[in-house]
Amino acid sequence: MTIKDKVSAILRLDGWTQMRIGQELSVSQSTVNRWLRGAQPEGHHRDAVNELFTSLFSSGAQEAQIPLKGYIGTGQTIYAVEGGPEYVKAPPEGSENVVAAKVRGESMLPMLRDGWVVYWSKLLPPSELVNTLAVCQAMDGRIMVKTIHHGSKAGFWDLVSLNADVMRDVELEWAAPIDWIRPSY
Repeated sequence: MTIKDKVSAILRLDGWTQMRIGQELSVSQSTVNRWLRGAQPEGHHRDAVNELFTSLFSSGAQEAQIPLKGYIGTGQTIYAVEGGPEYVKAPPEGSENVVAAKVRGESMLPMLRDGWVVYWSKLLPPSELVNTLAVCQAMDGRIMVKTIHHGSKAGFWDLVSLNADVMRDVELEWAAPIDWIRPSY
């Protein structure tokens, strides 16, 4: 695991920022940012990053966290988190590009339940996910979990769910396969 990977993993923990890492390691936030872009720290700073990483992850006391993008609610649209970032447990073996949304309410039953978390990481053209349940973003900014079908003309898509009317001829900016769904217990 590279220094960049270790710093990225620390940043996914609840409450960790570039500024906090810098304070812990007695370096500036801009130095931490350079490490995230691939710069290699000097020997004693490299050792300090390795020690911090080991202390946070070897005991298992901390679990990797990622920012919550929002909530999936009525109409299956993802609504942004308000009032600052919230964090959720990162998926196993997830990449640094993983994004999550939490289900709120009963509107996604029977497929997804209240409190479950949906994770995705790879944005694709909608044409690659036809007949697939996916996270998708409409051109107007709405993000939804729907099954994608061909629309009435090229570049338009019908979005299907189990408990709502079909959304016909929607222009999509992107679609993403669902990487993982974490039930709440």
